[in-house]
Amino acid sequence: MTRQERISAEIEVWENAVLVYTKNMEEDIKYGDYGGMQYSKHMIQFSQKKVEELEIELQQLRSA
Repeated sequence: MTRQERISAEIEVWENAVLVYTKNMEEDIKYGDYGGMQYSKHMIQFSQKKVEELEIELQQLRSA
């Protein structure tokens, strides 16, 4: 597996994490779980940041 393939796979994992935590957030809101809402919000933001960082890294590799 090349570095580009590894980064692409990692991007997919973090994108899936966003979907999972978004679903969790919906349930947290439904049941009034404030701690869960805060955790889900944090993990959504963290996962999105990781996707952005990895996309930049991938773009740099492709243009090198």
